[in-house]
Amino acid sequence: MRAIGANMRDAPAAPHIAWRASRIALHALRITRAASRIARPELSRNAAGVASALLLAMSSALYAQTSTLPADPPDAAPQATNDIGIARALDAVLERALSLRGTRYRAGGTSPETGFDCSGFVGFLYRDIVGFQLPRSAPEIWRFGKTVEHSDLRPGDLVFYNTLRRPYSHVGIYLGGNQFVHAPTTGGVVRVVNMDERYWAKRWNGAKRVAH
Repeated sequence: MRAIGANMRDAPAAPHIAWRASRIALHALRITRAASRIARPELSRNAAGVASALLLAMSSALYAQTSTLPADPPDAAPQATNDIGIARALDAVLERALSLRGTRYRAGGTSPETGFDCSGFVGFLYRDIVGFQLPRSAPEIWRFGKTVEHSDLRPGDLVFYNTLRRPYSHVGIYLGGNQFVHAPTTGGVVRVVNMDERYWAKRWNGAKRVAH
């Protein structure tokens, strides 16, 4: 933007060029009229020639100066694509999730002040950061989003486990490096665990990508 602005200041303005051209044309017209009043044909022809030369010079100058005017700047490109916006939002979700480590577990809890259960923790983050309202329970959340394979997991994906002898009864947020953050169970606190741990590996149900 600064470079464009500098070029605009350095280039002659179109109104100024038009004014100069009109002045030249006016002088040429006066010379032509004066020539027509002169009785001697050779002087008339000379005056007309001078007028023609002035008109030609005016046209050349006008063309040369207007050709140097900067073109209209193209429309600005979008600041960010939708994919970039989603990536930034998910980064914010993960950052906020990690900041909540140590928050106590509470059944039915949906805020840092009251404590969290697993779906309350996930729902709070997506609502607070992304502005997306998820269903209240883990099995209901499973019905939303795009199913992804374990090998295709990305940070921000939701991971589901069978911890209550029911499929998709537990949910957490994938961090990358085979780790996820979650609100575990009564007496626990929000923490990060490794998906390769035997307990979690045995109870894996699947993953969903809600923001995509």
